[in-house]
Amino acid sequence: MSKIYLLTGAAGLLGCNIARQLVDAKEVVRALVLKDDPAVAYVPDQVQIIYGDLLDINSMEELFTVPEGSEVIVIHCASIVTMNPNPNPKVYAVNVDGTRNIIDMCLKHKVKKLVYVSSTGAIPELPHGQKIKEVDHFLPADGLVGYYSVTKAQASQLVLDALRWCPELDASIVHPSGICGPNDYAFGPVAQTVSQYLNGEVKIGLDGTFNSVDVRDLAAGVIACCDKGRRGECYIMSNELVTMKELYDIINQTANMNVHANILSKGIASLAVKFIKMQSKFTGEEPVLTDFAVYNMTRNNDFDCSKAKQELGFSCRPFEETIRDEVNWLLEEAKDSGEQNEEAEKNAEKTVEEIKERIKMGDISKVIVRKGDERILSIPLNISVAVSVVGVAVAPLTFLPAMISAIGFDCHIELEKKDGTVMDVTNGVASAIVDASGYSDRN
Repeated sequence: MSKIYLLTGAAGLLGCNIARQLVDAKEVVRALVLKDDPAVAYVPDQVQIIYGDLLDINSMEELFTVPEGSEVIVIHCASIVTMNPNPNPKVYAVNVDGTRNIIDMCLKHKVKKLVYVSSTGAIPELPHGQKIKEVDHFLPADGLVGYYSVTKAQASQLVLDALRWCPELDASIVHPSGICGPNDYAFGPVAQTVSQYLNGEVKIGLDGTFNSVDVRDLAAGVIACCDKGRRGECYIMSNELVTMKELYDIINQTANMNVHANILSKGIASLAVKFIKMQSKFTGEEPVLTDFAVYNMTRNNDFDCSKAKQELGFSCRPFEETIRDEVNWLLEEAKDSGEQNEEAEKNAEKTVEEIKERIKMGDISKVIVRKGDERILSIPLNISVAVSVVGVAVAPLTFLPAMISAIGFDCHIELEKKDGTVMDVTNGVASAIVDASGYSDRN
């Protein structure tokens, strides 16, 4: 019997790593991806992409329609993660209603196994000094803080309820702590903090702890749960407790930096939040520090993952190794980005010089502005263009920048030559053409 994995959230950090590990193991993988999601570029090429939406159950039919006799395993990773503690209809729809739809499709198509990726946030916090273990029921009223945690608890209970009423369904739940690791193109909380620290943007930290599992180890644990996870059981997958100071020290050592951030106590941080709130009311900007952020860093983050280790063979590399890999990845990305930008600038300069020469020779007869397939603007150039390069203003071109700005910078600029052929140039090059014609928006 052939096996096929159906994966949601494949364009996210965890889903992408799960897909990559399954592909490396020569497994057949299908992934549900939102149409026009640019992150689909990070999904391995060997994965069959099915465009659909968790909230449109009919759009998932193609995902679940597999060859007869296939052994189907569903891994449900997709969710909206939010640091905003307030209720949000979209977060509820995706995290709760989306999970309900996945359960319904699993029952309809008689899948062999469902693994739902929940969160440790769905488990009630215990006092400091006590390890937090798995629970066998989820009530959002059980002292949960933050709307994301509430929705993950509700979705987890949906899975357990389905198991109680539908004996033909086999499902397990995985509760990751925070997730981090290299190749985090979505820039989750840890990647964002590391990146900001590398850029010298982090001046303070909180005197608290956090708990983040390496995404590569988490992906392996989720896959193991597909095979070894017991029906109706929950599994915490977490790492060791780490302080902000320890995180900063690892970054400094790996990147050969010597930056020191001030570590604030919970009391001082809470006081700072009040001033930041007042400031944000006047500036209209989002506060850089919130009560919810302070809570997350100072709560009990000591999770017990011994059950996953014993039953699934889960293991997690030291946090220091993960952060070193993440720092090195971010530094390499910055280097590659810089080289690409430099190459793009050189190509643009070369194109501009070529166009300047054509303008001087009077080879360009018309500037055309398009948006999609629609021609928005067509500007014929007269003989004065030839002398505009040396500073004479050209009336037909003087209003082009304003027109482009009004239309939007997603337009295409085309130069029509006298022989009727057309050159399509980038917006940046188009701006340079206008500058070369003697026009400046500072005039």
